[in-house]
Amino acid sequence: MNQDPIVLYSDSDLLVINKPAGLLVHKSDYQKKEEKTLVDWLLKNFPAVKNVGEAAIESVIDVRETAKFLSFIDFLNRVDLRKVNKRVIESLIKCGAFDSMGHKRSQLMHSYEEAMEVAQRNQKEKSSNQSSFFDQLESGSSSFENGLSAYELPDMPEWDHKKLLSLEREALGFYITGHPLLPYTDRLKLVTDSDSENLLIRRDKETVTVAGVVSAINERKTKRNDTMSYVTLEDLHGSINAIFFGDLYKTSYNILHEEEPVIVKGTLDISGTEENQKISLIAQEVTPLAEALKNPYKQVRFMVDADRMSAEDISSFISSIRKFQGKYEFSNKSFLKNNSL
Repeated sequence: MNQDPIVLYSDSDLLVINKPAGLLVHKSDYQKKEEKTLVDWLLKNFPAVKNVGEAAIESVIDVRETAKFLSFIDFLNRVDLRKVNKRVIESLIKCGAFDSMGHKRSQLMHSYEEAMEVAQRNQKEKSSNQSSFFDQLESGSSSFENGLSAYELPDMPEWDHKKLLSLEREALGFYITGHPLLPYTDRLKLVTDSDSENLLIRRDKETVTVAGVVSAINERKTKRNDTMSYVTLEDLHGSINAIFFGDLYKTSYNILHEEEPVIVKGTLDISGTEENQKISLIAQEVTPLAEALKNPYKQVRFMVDADRMSAEDISSFISSIRKFQGKYEFSNKSFLKNNSL
C-alpha cells in the first residue's frame, strides 16, 4: 500500500487530509475570518500547488495582508503579475482557488489570458504614473466594482463534475471538492470486499477485490520484452499499488487509461516487517466500476431444508430453476436438522 500523503474524502462537510504533519479541515474553513477565500487557504496550506512557486505565493500573501481579494479581476489587478504568471493563474483556477469569489472555473479558464492583459496594462500605467481606469474610479468605488467595470467575465456553463475533479487533481495532486467514487459509496460493497484501509489486516496471497481511480501508471519492459505496469489506485481511504503483468495490461490498457473508476480483483503480495510493511496487489481482472454495478450479483444460492421438503419436491424445484434460467448462476445446498448435507 502506498505510504505517500493520503486524502480521505467524505460527502459530508468534513474533509480530512492526512499529511505527515497531520491536518484536519472542514470545507467551511475557507470562510474563516483569517481565511476569507479558498485561495487564502490553499496558499497557506498547500504551497506545492503545481506551477505555483514560492515567489508567487509570497507575492500573493503580501498583497492579501492589506485587504482580502473580492473578485478575480481584483486579484489580477493587485498581485505582481511578473511573479504570478499565466501558469500560476491557470493552476489556481484548476484547483478552485477562486470558487468562493462567485466565479465558475470554466469562465476563468476561458478568459484569464485576456483578463491578465487588461490587468497588466493597468499595472504598467500605474507604474509609469499614468492614470489607469482603476485609479479614476478608485474614489467611492470598491476594487470589486472597479474590477468588474474594467472587464466583464462572460457567462457560460460550468464544467461537468468529472472535468472539475480531473483538473483539480492535476493541479493539486489530489481531489479536494469531491472524489469520483463518492457517488458509488452505498453500492461499493456489492462488488468489492476490501479497500486500501483494511488491506492491512488481510493475509499474504489472499484474493481481494477493490475499487479505485487510476492516479498513476508506470510502465516497465520485462525480460520477454512485454510491457507490464505498476498502477496506483486511489480510493476514499488512500491508495493501493497494483501490478499488471503483460497479457492483462495489454487487454485492460484502454480501461486503465479511461479515467473512470475501476474494479480490480487480484492476489495480495505482502512483504517487509510489521512496522515497514509493503503491500501490492497482483491484478487478475479489471472491470469498469459502472459496468460491474450493472450486474453486481454473480450467482443466486438456495438453501433447502431437506427435513421439510420431499426428495421429489427438491428435484422438481431444481428442474424448474434450470428450465427457467435467468442471468445469474444457480447453486443449491440442502441440509438436515443435524446440519449434514
